[in-house]
Amino acid sequence: MPAVLPAHALTHLNATTRKPPFRHSNSSCVISDQAMQLLANSQDVSRQRGLCCELARRSSRHEQSCRTSAGRVRPLLITGVGRTGTTFVTKLLRNAGLSFSHDDGAYCPCPGHNGAASWPHAFSEQPFGTGQGAQRRCLHVDTIGRHWTYSRRRRLKEAVLRQGPVTRFQHVWHLVRDPLATIYSRWGSGNIVPFGAIDACNLAQPPPVRGNHSRMNSTLHRALWHVVQWNLFVEATASRRVRIEEFSRPSRALVRSLCASAGGLQSTCPSHGRFAKAAASLSNSTNSEHTSKRLARVTWARLAALDAPMTAMAQSMAVRYGYEVPENARLQRLFSSKTQCRFAGQNRRWRCWLQGLQQAAWRVI
Repeated sequence: MPAVLPAHALTHLNATTRKPPFRHSNSSCVISDQAMQLLANSQDVSRQRGLCCELARRSSRHEQSCRTSAGRVRPLLITGVGRTGTTFVTKLLRNAGLSFSHDDGAYCPCPGHNGAASWPHAFSEQPFGTGQGAQRRCLHVDTIGRHWTYSRRRRLKEAVLRQGPVTRFQHVWHLVRDPLATIYSRWGSGNIVPFGAIDACNLAQPPPVRGNHSRMNSTLHRALWHVVQWNLFVEATASRRVRIEEFSRPSRALVRSLCASAGGLQSTCPSHGRFAKAAASLSNSTNSEHTSKRLARVTWARLAALDAPMTAMAQSMAVRYGYEVPENARLQRLFSSKTQCRFAGQNRRWRCWLQGLQQAAWRVI
């Protein structure tokens, strides 16, 4: 059985020590000592290293010891789930004087010289395992570094879509927002086209939902699985977590750390005052009308009725990220259960579940 990575524990490690989940020993990629103790059923060094390198290869982090292919290497990637604020962060960093790109190519050069704020970059463009064909179909990078989902690709001329070089990053930061708000926004009242293809490419899929309003519930169920599993993958690969609210009023410490990670810009780093001015000039609703919000707001109770274990994982994630989940809304029986993740199936999709519970029906396509 493959080694299992308790993703919640890696997140706690990252949040408290700010150390990357990977380190090097004799030019080898190995899980850090603290995280290594959290691996279930594995004291095999080769298995631990294999897990470390699989995480590295599937992410956009550049790890030479794992032979991660990279046509371009940039200093910093700020990533997470879509709808957490990457557009706002891109505009903020560019207005402050840094060269950052976004995932849709609206801000180029792509990627920026200092890095990118992009949710699709969480998973690498590098082909993997037996899923290479599926991966190429659902994520494509053109010659200037823009990311397109398969649905959009079909509407573009093939001449524009020559495969560009793989981009990797020296540092990866995890951008987070309140998970309940993220699920609601990512769902878009049933419009899952913006993430559906790339989600199916990299993550295990939930079982179909049947009954009344099955389409709306099915798309909401997929949004729930997408937000939870995508975030857990980034938690397992990022070196730092930052809430979107921190960018709205950037502290001096955040600016210093940002400049250090974005290429060691200590001597040429834009001032804290410039960052503060740039943040004040932008609205937090920079991209708030990007998705449809016609229906009633999503609640924890509605999500729990669809999938209690995955909802409990989202609630635990919210508390871990520093957001409030009312006591009377928590799924107390499941709330304290440990989350575990691994790559599963022939196509090596990322799958997460609650430890101790029998894994529900799920698909790896």
